[in-house]
Amino acid sequence: MRSRRPAADDRCVTWGDAARREPDVDDLVVTRWRTHDENRIYVTTPTGDPVGWVDIDTGARHLDRAELEDRFEVTVAMHVALERSAYLPDAGL
Repeated sequence: MRSRRPAADDRCVTWGDAARREPDVDDLVVTRWRTHDENRIYVTTPTGDPVGWVDIDTGARHLDRAELEDRFEVTVAMHVALERSAYLPDAGL
């Protein structure tokens, strides 16, 4: 059974938010998608156009918009780093 692709309502992080603004990833939207056999990050434009996705478990990548590859890679790296840091204990910094 194939899982559905995340809908616009499933979006969880907008990198265009002022608190998370980065010059190379303005306004890209990240959606985390987990099922029993998929663990993916989908990246779209604010209008919902797909940029690409990464499977966190396998490392598989799919890029829909080659001209946004650099922004896509930075966005994915930032999302993974933020997610991992959420599980780290407070180091007193």
